[in-house]
Amino acid sequence: MSHDRARQQSERQLDSVRAKTQRGAAGRRGRRRRLIRAVACLSGWFLLPAGCDRDPDARRAVLQAPPAGHFADPTALSCWKEPGSWPQFMHDPLHTGRADVDFPRERLQPAWEFRPSEHVYSYREGMSVWSSPVAGTVQGRPLVIAGYCDRNVYAVDAVTGGKVWEFSPGGHVFAAPALADLPGGPLVILAATNRTVFGVDAATGQRRWTFQTADWTFTQAPSFMSSPTVVALDGVPTVFVGVWISDRSATRNVQSGELAAIRADDGSPIWRKRLASVPVTSPVVARMGTVPVVFVATHHGVVDAVSAANGELLWESPLNEGLRSSVSMGLAGGTWSLFVGTRQHTLFALDPTTGARRWRAPANYWLDATPGLVFGNDVNVVVAGSYDRNVYAWSAGDGKPVWTTLTGNYAYSSPAIASMKGRLSVFQMSWDQGLYVLDGASGRVIWKTFSGPLMWSHAFQGDSLWASPAVTRVGGKPLVLFPACDGRLYAFF
Repeated sequence: MSHDRARQQSERQLDSVRAKTQRGAAGRRGRRRRLIRAVACLSGWFLLPAGCDRDPDARRAVLQAPPAGHFADPTALSCWKEPGSWPQFMHDPLHTGRADVDFPRERLQPAWEFRPSEHVYSYREGMSVWSSPVAGTVQGRPLVIAGYCDRNVYAVDAVTGGKVWEFSPGGHVFAAPALADLPGGPLVILAATNRTVFGVDAATGQRRWTFQTADWTFTQAPSFMSSPTVVALDGVPTVFVGVWISDRSATRNVQSGELAAIRADDGSPIWRKRLASVPVTSPVVARMGTVPVVFVATHHGVVDAVSAANGELLWESPLNEGLRSSVSMGLAGGTWSLFVGTRQHTLFALDPTTGARRWRAPANYWLDATPGLVFGNDVNVVVAGSYDRNVYAWSAGDGKPVWTTLTGNYAYSSPAIASMKGRLSVFQMSWDQGLYVLDGASGRVIWKTFSGPLMWSHAFQGDSLWASPAVTRVGGKPLVLFPACDGRLYAFF
């Protein structure tokens, strides 16, 4: 009996040791997971985005798909309805990049060039020479509007290239402006690095209103502001803009990536939603059934669907790949998809009703560009430039490669889509200081031109989101805008 009791006591002690060992191993695994998660967040690659600052079990709602006609008229929600204009980044609230413009010839000719100043301003990390331009007719006068590296925003006559007005927001405007045609007069919406969104009279350049996303302190870093999207929702003109605020104070350190909804007519806030601790890219706005929804991507590789009415998170889709690309949205073969590129050399297609992945297509280097949609009778592809020097086209339905065209350097810009002699064509900028026109169906180089060299002695690869081309129509004639890194804004017709 004593022998049995000794054996039972020995087994209990052994079980106790095993339990402690298992608890210790589980604790070590938990600590390792937390350490890996923290290192991923601090490194900037954000390989585990769901664990950094958000709930991985966030609710995923099922939304209704938009009607097919929503893509036929991607400006349906826009506050700027002028045919042939280019009123915001990637043309419209869906970021299709597609303008209703047809160039009658393949050999384009220079129309004008504009340089605000011969002075070369010092380069700092994150700077761009120009913002992406926008274009529209304001009180009968066609204007091109863009931010410049001298901290001013310029309005240029789209016929002559002469300066009409300039506006000084007190910070750089690297995000594309947005135009809004409102009852009180046309406005330009500007998002500046001094954490402020401005409403500016599009005819005169006079300030109408300001919305400051954070108060100034001497520890505040320049903010990262996305290109705004302006839409009319139930009669209310609304600006949606991504805001990243960084306060480096030791006592109130803040790293906040937010989506803000602001009234476009007076600048009053509607709501703000914190999505991450990293920057937020330019939003897409679509009506999913009867529900207006904002789709945005954050730099740590998460795509979010947010209610446009109140900022409620509807679903989130972690890609586990860092990104700088904004989302675009299109209809392929009767199926709606969201498209976004990443810095893990990948283009994703997502179901906008749930956030589920449809397909994943590879490139050979970063895809910082926002994908453009070349959709027509004979072609149905998603196009994006890469830092591997190529411009890629993938089938929008299944992600299979269709064509690849090599440029002379990083194909960094987001594309503009227009017709050339009736055929859909892609306008793409490259770090060889070139503007390329590619056939949308085959990738054949139709035409190209080059600007002067970069106005600075150097720039850091991937540090900035550089400007992209725009296509518009002036007096019935097509015009492509080329915001070049030599400090000039070129126009060709």
